[in-house]
Amino acid sequence: MRSHIALLADTSSLRIESGKRFLTLKIKDLENYISSRAKRGNMLPQGYRKVDSMSEEIDSKLSEVEQ
Repeated sequence: MRSHIALLADTSSLRIESGKRFLTLKIKDLENYISSRAKRGNMLPQGYRKVDSMSEEIDSKLSEVEQ
């Protein structure tokens, strides 16, 4: 069993890679997959459940505005 964890900034999104496929989720989209400890969040779509890697994608347009 593998586990993954990632910390994300408010202006970034999460890229989930599964084989040659990838899925990019923004913070709003991630709220559907997160739940409290006693409950389980929704499952990832079919084909993305075996995660190979996760990475943060920073939106350069939003980060330039903050600076």
